[in-house]
Amino acid sequence: MSHLSNLVGFAVFAGGIFAIGPTVLADEGRSKSICQSVDDGAPQPIGDREGHMMAIYNVTCRVVEGQPRGGVSSGRVIIEWDKTHAKLIAGGGVLRSPGATSVFENTEESGDATVADGKVTGFASSGRGKIIWATGLAASAVGKTYSYTTKSTGSGQVEVETSAE
Repeated sequence: MSHLSNLVGFAVFAGGIFAIGPTVLADEGRSKSICQSVDDGAPQPIGDREGHMMAIYNVTCRVVEGQPRGGVSSGRVIIEWDKTHAKLIAGGGVLRSPGATSVFENTEESGDATVADGKVTGFASSGRGKIIWATGLAASAVGKTYSYTTKSTGSGQVEVETSAE
């Protein structure tokens, strides 16, 4: 089970969590980011039942489509694993781009790992969040909400698509 959480855990939630700020700033209301974990975020058993774990991940993302293209976000996410299903406990981060800085918080997210022949082959998740603080060009985004989806893309990366609501 630990291989499942190590591979999928960061991506299901960290990927989603740290790419959300850009969408609210994008003219078209959509953006795409590529994310990766900056540590292993080893899951810790909670101890009440098999496969029930908690993991903390530090993540970085870069905006590759939409605005602010080239923006970079970083942050932390805490997730709860129940075998192959994951649920957000808490998470947020900071998005930096020329002329703008914003702080975002994810408010909900859930996802599932895909397992074939006992091995994790991928995952997907979806969630929602909001911009809680911003300066510069992003100042008008405070209080705005967004939704996002994540999917594994292999080689330790996650693709996150975000839409302003």
